[in-house]
Amino acid sequence: MPELVIPIILVALAAIGIGLLLTAIGIYRRLAELTMTLGDLRNLLVDNQAELSQAAKGIERVHDDLTRIVANSSKGAEIVRSFTRLPTR
Repeated sequence: MPELVIPIILVALAAIGIGLLLTAIGIYRRLAELTMTLGDLRNLLVDNQAELSQAAKGIERVHDDLTRIVANSSKGAEIVRSFTRLPTR
């Protein structure tokens, strides 16, 4: 019986070592997937920030155009009133 104790302990330690190795490999794979997912999310964020910046610039241009149109239409209305002699506001 004492002759089998050491080989049994060695086999048990080997099984524990293999289990730990497989666990470490699983954790490594999961971390690699998470790292790639974080990289994808970062790329999406950068793309979205660029799109938001372009949208903000577009909105600013439209606002400027609308302001200019309103100012021009007010001046045009004043000119029409002055020629037709309608009361101003």
